[in-house]
Parts: sequence; C-alpha cells; structure tokens
Amino acid sequence: SPQVRLITPQEQQGEGEQRELAYELAHECLIPAVRKSAGKQLSEADRANQILDRRVNEWLGNDRHPSYLLGWRDWRLIERNRPYLIWGAQRIQKEQLFEKTKQRWRRRQWAGIGVLCLLIGGVAGWFSPWGQIQMVKRDLAELGGGNDRPTLEVVAIGLASARYLGEAVSVASRIADPRAKARALEAVARATAQLGHWRKAHHYAKLNTIHEGRAKALIGILQVWHGVDKEFRETESATEELGMVGF
Repeated sequence: SPQVRLITPQEQQGEGEQRELAYELAHECLIPAVRKSAGKQLSEADRANQILDRRVNEWLGNDRHPSYLLGWRDWRLIERNRPYLIWGAQRIQKEQLFEKTKQRWRRRQWAGIGVLCLLIGGVAGWFSPWGQIQMVKRDLAELGGGNDRPTLEVVAIGLASARYLGEAVSVASRIADPRAKARALEAVARATAQLGHWRKAHHYAKLNTIHEGRAKALIGILQVWHGVDKEFRETESATEELGMVGF
C-alpha cells in the first residue's frame, strides 16, 4: 500500500543540545503486536524495554555519567531480549548506553578473573612444598625473636644447616653468651663452606670472639675443603678464592 512505509524518520536528542534525524524500521512497529499475541511468554521482553527506556533517559539526563550505566541484572536482561527490543527514536543513545555498559562489565569480569587466579595461585603456593617451607621459616623466625639463649643457639644452627645463612647470622649475632655464639657461628661458617663460598665462610669464622671457637670454625672450613672433589680444588677459581682468605 502507498500508505505503508518501511522506515519512519524521527528526530532524537544527540550530543548536547543537537538534534539528530533517526529512522524507525517497519518491523519495530510490529514488535508490540507480536508481543501482545505471545502474551506471558514475552513479559520479560516488556520489562527489558521498560528498563531500557527509563535508564537511557536517566543516563542522558545526567550527562551520560558512568554511574548511570546499567546494572548487571538489567544489562543481562536487556542482552537476553535484544531481538525483541523497540529502539525507537532513541536507538543511537540506547545502543551507546548498552555498549558502554557492556564494556564496563567485561572489564570487571576480567578483573575478577585476575583476582581469582591470584587467590588460587596463592592458596596453591601456600600448600605447596615451597609454601610449607616458608611457614617453617616463619615459625623459626618467631622463635629466634626471643632472648632465650638455648633457643637462639638451636635456631641459628638449624638455619645454618638448612642453608639460610643470612637469617642464621642475624640470630647468632643476638646471642649474648660468647660460647653459644661461637658454636652458632661455627655452624654458619661450615655451612657456607659447603656451598663453596670460602671467602664468606672465612668472614663468618672471624666473627668468633673466642679463639677456640674461631679455631674450630676455621678447622671446619678446612675439613670441608679437603672433602671437596680433588679436580675442583685444583681449579683456578677455587685456589684463588682460598688464597684470598689466607689458607
């Protein structure tokens, strides 16, 4: 019929005070009749259209502020019923509102996934062998934080045997009893030598203020040295480092 139009021109609000010419498609005029014949089956689509109409006006009336974008439930409802939406004269604005909302929730979803991965990784790491070792180190650090001489000595020697040399020296330096401190430093020096750090081992041995303790520490280094593979002892780097510590 000549009276029937496939598109109908309509004015709509653009950016600021500008007016834009938009077009309503003929099939959009048919959607209300289809929804009416479908009855309750499309009641969700009715709500989606009502929400979109209301929220786009709120968004435009507040200068398109992000706080007026669609909430999660409204966005999901509208997305599910997109084929049944009546865009009307505000089609451009509705699409802009929908897309900006979609971008915001997509960013939040990825951020949430990232946080979840970090949490899962943290929990898995904590219950892994590495995590358990960190718990042991933490408990030892708490024990080494006191002033009980026997406890400090045991903790220092234990840390040295486990190759946590920096922590062992830190605990040993707090032992007031010279002989107990000497025993702890002897253990540190031997453990350092076993790692092949001869210069540092010599330094730890010299921290002993008691001659007997220093001698035992130096002897321990020599014992480790003679226990090392002969081919390694004859290498230039090993010989040079041992010569620098005065052996």
